[in-house]
Amino acid sequence: MGVAGALSQQYAADQRDFLPLLARLLKDALPSEVQLMESGFFKKTLRGVVLTHGESRFTLEDPGQGALEASHTRVVRGIALKTDRLSIEEWLELVSQMLEESAKTSANARSAMAKTLGLV
Repeated sequence: MGVAGALSQQYAADQRDFLPLLARLLKDALPSEVQLMESGFFKKTLRGVVLTHGESRFTLEDPGQGALEASHTRVVRGIALKTDRLSIEEWLELVSQMLEESAKTSANARSAMAKTLGLV
């Protein structure tokens, strides 16, 4: 099973616990490219994850109720040109491809995927 399959399986198993799992994986694998969206002063609550890679910004947000919301924004020279709403499956596929590419050259990415998903 690849990264996309493992992530989809985790999402299907428990949608509410998926966001913290994914945030930990991305933060460990690509620390300089990941921003966590948190709210709260004393007790931080994870609201979403923003992954910026090249000209792409991938966002996964928890609106508080209902399903997670996924989007992809094309960014050129710091200017957001186009934002597309994606299904969770499409978002996971795109992010998984990026993670797999990073794992080829980064020991941190390989280690994070092995630890969190049991892959690589």
